[in-house]
Amino acid sequence: MLRRTLESLCAMETAGLNWVLWIADNGSTDETQSVLEIFRQRLPLHSVVVEKPGKNAALNVLLDHAVADLYVFTDDDVLVDPQWLAEFTRAAQEHRDFSVFAGRILPQFPPGSPSWITDHSYRFADAAFARFDCGENDGQVEREPFGPSFALRAMSGLRFDESVGPDGRENYICGGETELLQRLRRAGESTWYVAKAKVSHIVRSEQLQPEWLNKRAFRLGRGNAYISPANGHRLFNVPWSVLRSLAWAWLRWRYACWLGSTTKRIYRSETYFHRLGQFVEYRGRDRTHH
Repeated sequence: MLRRTLESLCAMETAGLNWVLWIADNGSTDETQSVLEIFRQRLPLHSVVVEKPGKNAALNVLLDHAVADLYVFTDDDVLVDPQWLAEFTRAAQEHRDFSVFAGRILPQFPPGSPSWITDHSYRFADAAFARFDCGENDGQVEREPFGPSFALRAMSGLRFDESVGPDGRENYICGGETELLQRLRRAGESTWYVAKAKVSHIVRSEQLQPEWLNKRAFRLGRGNAYISPANGHRLFNVPWSVLRSLAWAWLRWRYACWLGSTTKRIYRSETYFHRLGQFVEYRGRDRTHH
């Protein structure tokens, strides 16, 4: 998959751009290094091996190495449009009051994917597959962008929280970029949407399975509790609102398992596992404080 991403980067239109590609190899055991060697002759590519597990740890190391006015981020499972980098550069030059730039992300589903999961009405697709689609026109948005396509101006104190994001554990706290982007928003930074800074996010077949979707929902629930904790009365550090919503989500899920359609069972199970992730994160915090 990395090879396909690098091929798409080779096809970008970069005339007039002064750019460098930095890649972090975060403990890979596959052919990553040999693939990088092949593409060093075709791209202005630099790489660093990061032994500490965790995507955010790797991103912080890259920030320590790379020197730039604008940092543009993506993942190793995307296909970038030819104008992707040029469009981010243009937006940063034209909208100097903005420090955060969100690119358009469209999931690329495997052939034969069920219609209910590819339809725009499936709201969980935004979080599950990093879909970020605000239409064909640029403009200010009130949403945080997702990891496969966003850019940040260089600024002091730009660091990712290394306790969030993929780190080799199955039930990690989801939302590595979101935590930083929400901090920037609270600090007064605004986000500009760049419609033509577009990538296709490759969705694997196993990511369409209910088990994968439930695990994703659980991690997102943990991230929601970690990044945007709820207020109000608590029982064993869990807000009453979370306890109520967890109980209600479980009842609706079990009812759907009994009488609901397949899609309704999947929708309800995702909601339940999201609430369960919130519960687990709040309870985990309570234990670490004792």
